[in-house]
Amino acid sequence: ELANGSMREAFPDLYDAVILRRNQNWAEELTVLMEAPGTFFVAVGSAHLPGDEGLLNLLRGEGYAVARQ
Repeated sequence: ELANGSMREAFPDLYDAVILRRNQNWAEELTVLMEAPGTFFVAVGSAHLPGDEGLLNLLRGEGYAVARQ
């Protein structure tokens, strides 16, 4: 909420472009990547992880088990 809440309220178009659509695109790309053999490392900024629209929740919605390590 600290990272994204103020951006979402003050700059909704920026939030949509920088957080929401980017998360949706990454989730789509990561689901394809995770079907390939091998191990992959993916780094994203912390603002992309939390919340209903966060990358972790989007991957859960695709049926992946997401756990903090």
